[in-house]
Amino acid sequence: MFLPLRRLHRGLFALLFVSCTPGPDIRPAPPPPVAPAPGFNGASGTRDTDVQPPSIERRTLTLITEHGALRAVEARGHGLGERLDGVSGGNADLARAPRFGTLVRAVEAEVRTLRTTDPLSGVGVGSKPHRLLDVGWLRAADARFELSGVVNRLDRAPFHPGSCGEVRLAYRLAYGRSSPSGPLASKLPATVILELLVPPSGGDIPCADAARAWRAPSHLSGAALGAWLTGEEGPLSPARVATHRLLGVNLNVQTVRWPSTVRPHMAGHAEYLLLAFAPDAQGHLAPKPLENTPDVAKIRTDRRLRAELLRWMAHPEHLAAIDAGTAVLPEPFLARRATSVSPRGLARRHNRPFRQLFEPRELAALDLTPYPSIQSPAALLRRLDQLSCQGCHQSRSVAGFHLLGEDPPGGHGANGLHVAVSPHLGDDLRRRAALTEALAGGAAPDLHAPIAERAEPGERGGPRHAHCGLGDPGFAAWTCEPGLVCTLGDHDATDRDVGVCSTPGPGRAGDACETARIQPNDDGRRDGVARMTRTACAAPAGCDTNEVGFPGGMCFTTCGDAEASPDGVCGGIPVLATFNGCLARKLPFEQCIAETVQPAGLQACDAEHACRDDYVCARTPAGRGACMPPYFLFQLRVDGHPLAH
Repeated sequence: MFLPLRRLHRGLFALLFVSCTPGPDIRPAPPPPVAPAPGFNGASGTRDTDVQPPSIERRTLTLITEHGALRAVEARGHGLGERLDGVSGGNADLARAPRFGTLVRAVEAEVRTLRTTDPLSGVGVGSKPHRLLDVGWLRAADARFELSGVVNRLDRAPFHPGSCGEVRLAYRLAYGRSSPSGPLASKLPATVILELLVPPSGGDIPCADAARAWRAPSHLSGAALGAWLTGEEGPLSPARVATHRLLGVNLNVQTVRWPSTVRPHMAGHAEYLLLAFAPDAQGHLAPKPLENTPDVAKIRTDRRLRAELLRWMAHPEHLAAIDAGTAVLPEPFLARRATSVSPRGLARRHNRPFRQLFEPRELAALDLTPYPSIQSPAALLRRLDQLSCQGCHQSRSVAGFHLLGEDPPGGHGANGLHVAVSPHLGDDLRRRAALTEALAGGAAPDLHAPIAERAEPGERGGPRHAHCGLGDPGFAAWTCEPGLVCTLGDHDATDRDVGVCSTPGPGRAGDACETARIQPNDDGRRDGVARMTRTACAAPAGCDTNEVGFPGGMCFTTCGDAEASPDGVCGGIPVLATFNGCLARKLPFEQCIAETVQPAGLQACDAEHACRDDYVCARTPAGRGACMPPYFLFQLRVDGHPLAH
């Protein structure tokens, strides 16, 4: 029924990037000449005034999140409304435009269904225990989707043969208004991502020009960087933008959140709607299938289709593409909507559509030895799950997202982020940079993409909180660096293959102290904790438990003890009951934090030292990062905000 895909490896690089690989007579461009000493004429040995300008030091851009640069990019015609519908303004203006209006109506319909089918759901804190997104923000004059990232996705070329990959523009919902107590401003957990196809340019190495467009002068930052990105040299130059084609529009929206007081053993529950759209023949946005995301309900009820999917998975060329992370599941298998659930990532069966469809034993006859990242049936299913939308968004992510965006300088106080990206995205940027640099030099890049939850294994093994193998041969390369041990964390009761790199002995600040064995259920609202395991925290540390909102429990210590440690920081933990009571009185979030927080020693974090799963690197008043549950930050939850006008 389905033709085999072309094998995606270096030998077929030219099929994917047209003719990006240099032929026998093509050499990478030589380095720029070194400028002679000022005023020295090398030919005559005399000085003159015609001086060769010095070469410009450059850096490879893979992701731009800098607030000043993005505001400059938006000001040059790259706001969401301008890119979608040719209009500018707040959401009230955009909602009247055809394409943005399509997105709004889709989310409104989903939330309306939630409200209708769940009598415990409602908007706000205190009204109903299951707290819905206030969809009024999608039409509010004082809200907008602001640009939160310009993303280099040249690595996406294998998904669009004959192209040079994508440029992505990521936007995040935010609002700002005045109130009697002062300005109120926050982001909300909703993103829109535009996927723009990058065509090859002319010449013998068609993708080299697209790659060189991401080589920015190293000294640029802020508005100057934004001007360069949209200028003649940059990836968003008018000439390049004119050749881009809108491939798709992706939505990721938290639609409902249950606090830990409602679901205490799970430390709460949140759901994220995942939808995709593409322009139709008339230019309107229409729903499109989700990439590599099987329609579980349809496939389960169609034996023939399930058998076809199993045969597709077993084909050697498809196994090679799955191993490389470049597989493309044919459309008849695909879903048109999905939801992911949080916390606890892939320990939740809801986030694993392929594992819902197949047992590892059904794949036991496959010869997986040629494929390094899928050496066992369990590893194959886990790899496939992380190619799906919900599996990817819940693999080493932050509250269902990989790109949250930077906060404005000095803004959002106790509601602020210290790191704008997930651990997975932070790790993957190095791979994308290497690919871009290879292309810019005319070489064939490595197209292999590592599994989302684990960066390529290094010689030292994974750092603290990295995922690791617990004996299954498919995860044998997932080791821990010296001094760490692989321990079983939160896990599905039937899948015990993957653990977490941890310090041996009693837990340090930031470590888990109350892990769960999850009784699997495909419905994310119906799974639960079969067994809870409590572990000790090192004295004088204590354990904040699941029922007060800390997934897996979290060891904390005193500020003095934390500040004496190289990986500790003094932060604050709000007292749950009084904090929720403050929000229920509709007081400002930052006031509630200030009135209920208690100092505590927490795990320090930054871009190089990630928090564990289900924790975010939040900004402390001193400007450092501290690991906290994400829903302690106002901007990562739908509830507790003022009502939209």
